[in-house]
Amino acid sequence: MPLKVILADDHAMLCEGIKSLLEKHEDITVVACAHNGNDCVELTRQLKPDIVLMDISMSGAINGIEATRIITTQKLPTKIIILSLHCSIQHVYMALSVGALGYVSKQNVYRELAEAIFNVARGKEYWSPDIRPKVEELRLNKTPFRGPLESLSTRELQVLKLVADGSTSANMAEIFGISSKSVETYRSRLMTKLGIATISGLVKFSI
Repeated sequence: MPLKVILADDHAMLCEGIKSLLEKHEDITVVACAHNGNDCVELTRQLKPDIVLMDISMSGAINGIEATRIITTQKLPTKIIILSLHCSIQHVYMALSVGALGYVSKQNVYRELAEAIFNVARGKEYWSPDIRPKVEELRLNKTPFRGPLESLSTRELQVLKLVADGSTSANMAEIFGISSKSVETYRSRLMTKLGIATISGLVKFSI
């Protein structure tokens, strides 16, 4: 039977392009496209795909890293491949830490994506050539890598993502069901932990 794949990316046109690319392969079928982390988690629970292609930066409170963490702890028969423009060692570390088994740069989608899907579906790992050295460095490093995001709680990561997306304190208060004052407290903690002095600096610190 064809491998069932869910695409998780908040750019609808990109999803359609990747879907068209993948469905040229008889052994792959795209069963759904999710445009935020919440939808991806829910669709994965419902459809139990073989593979989720997960973007890191998506709108909403749950980004691709957090969605991957949720899915991999649900003991579902689903494997995650990160598909992202973000290729820093920090992003690779976060992907590894939440259980992703592959990482493909969006710049290499047309050359690598099908190969990545087939490899990961067979129980192997797949890392783009520009990602592989970072994976090896992280695994060989005897001192665990700790980036600045390691000190943040799940809620603080969610606030950081929404700040980077341009959400106001009032918007976030509505999303989380808390007061605007509580949101301001979270934002102040973020700035202290990340060593950022201005809101504009916090906005630029996007994950």
